[in-house]
Amino acid sequence: MSLGSGDFRKRGRLELHIPVRVRVKETDGREWGELSHILDVTQIGASFTLDGHIEQGRILHLSLPLPWRLRQFDHSEELYRIYALVRWVRPRDEGGYAVGVAFVGKNPPASWIHDPSRIYGTSKVDDDNIPQPPSREGVDDRREGRIQAALMVQLDLLDDRGHSVGSEVTVTENISRHGAACYTSMKPNPGSLVRVTSQQTAFATNAVVLRCRTGEDNIARVHLEFQDGEWPLDIDDAE
Repeated sequence: MSLGSGDFRKRGRLELHIPVRVRVKETDGREWGELSHILDVTQIGASFTLDGHIEQGRILHLSLPLPWRLRQFDHSEELYRIYALVRWVRPRDEGGYAVGVAFVGKNPPASWIHDPSRIYGTSKVDDDNIPQPPSREGVDDRREGRIQAALMVQLDLLDDRGHSVGSEVTVTENISRHGAACYTSMKPNPGSLVRVTSQQTAFATNAVVLRCRTGEDNIARVHLEFQDGEWPLDIDDAE
């Protein structure tokens, strides 16, 4: 998303009762969906109703006629198509469920492509999607091309409404085009959303917290998977 972390505080939710097509994929290739309606929406998330139950932490695909001023891309398209992360699910007195989601981007997370039914928000994660320590000469030989690099970034921990509830300037421990491990003093839960901003590379993206861990040096790290953009990674950035 192009807006900085400070803009999140200025955006209230709008009650827009517009239709939304919700699609859910399963790892075995099955797919199900519903045509529902939006309860309220912002530039970074929405809530809507579903007849069927969906787990918190799932990735959904939404298609809706969102007003152009609330879009981050595809401003001239009739329908706004975007992937979203389920942040909460609540039963409704009249039946079905109210579902709150955070928009994660035009494309799904890389890990979702291999496992569409993956739950983001548990401590059990696929280690192949977590930035790993680099191999010899500072460059990992795995497909992500992870490097050991101390790059300065700002992390903003976002709540369900997209507001920043914690912020810090820190550095990465290692990084790839699709994720990073950062030193942190915050304690986000797996599945939380974090806004990552780099002034050095003029890059910003939302990221999902895969896990937190404390190293042998007793310093905490947070492992992030970028959601709506690839880091403009250059091996020469390694320090």
